[in-house]
Amino acid sequence: ECFFSSNIAPVNQGPRLSGIGAAEYAKEQGAKTMACIANVIPNFGGWVCQGIEAWGKENGVDVQSFNGQPDLSDGETIMQQALAINPDAVVVVEAGPGVSGYLKIAEKLGATVKFYGPTSAYDTAFPDAVGSHWFGKFPAEIEFNTMDSTGPDNTLWQAVMAKYGADAPIDSFSQGGFLSAKIAVDALLALDPAKIDREAVTAAFMGVSDYSSDLVCSTWSFGQSDHHNANHTGRIVELTADGGWAVVKDCFDIPDPELADLVG
Repeated sequence: ECFFSSNIAPVNQGPRLSGIGAAEYAKEQGAKTMACIANVIPNFGGWVCQGIEAWGKENGVDVQSFNGQPDLSDGETIMQQALAINPDAVVVVEAGPGVSGYLKIAEKLGATVKFYGPTSAYDTAFPDAVGSHWFGKFPAEIEFNTMDSTGPDNTLWQAVMAKYGADAPIDSFSQGGFLSAKIAVDALLALDPAKIDREAVTAAFMGVSDYSSDLVCSTWSFGQSDHHNANHTGRIVELTADGGWAVVKDCFDIPDPELADLVG
């Protein structure tokens, strides 16, 4: 519903596109068969993995899906099922703790297949959470710029978080919240203060077009549509040997078949 409403225009890509972006990179690394692991939350896991399956059909990649409980109570079973198909790659699309949880299970089972993740894994706490076993061998698709990038918007985000968000996670979701607020404020500042009402604000938000920010690879627009995915270009980062993150693929379009009417 976040992405298929005429009245909601997210600045982030969402789990489906983030997962497809990770899968696209896995394909570039030679993967021809994949397992998609997500969860059974309605309108989440099924939608995410179905997206990767649809992408796979258009790109000659065999994708099978395995959706488990969000608390990973059946995590080992799900992982065993995913590994049993002998995939070239496993894409895990979960919240950060879920991704690290599945990777720990894979480590325990001695899995040697390559794993890939979504933007939810990209935060300052993930390397310690997942452990050094995965250093140097876990890529993730990120929906915004790197957390240490030096553009004006990311620098301002860093300053805001340092002053007001010391106890908040430093991650892609924080960047997205900041960017959505900045877009809204910039749109409102263009209005006549004496004439601000619901209609004026609605028109201002829907009129946002070609908004530029160093946080996103391309410009962002609200517009009028039955669904919105203005942010559909991402990057790939990988855990480094010392537990940091490094960009291994810069901005690229994420080929979700569901976006054909928006980008085709």
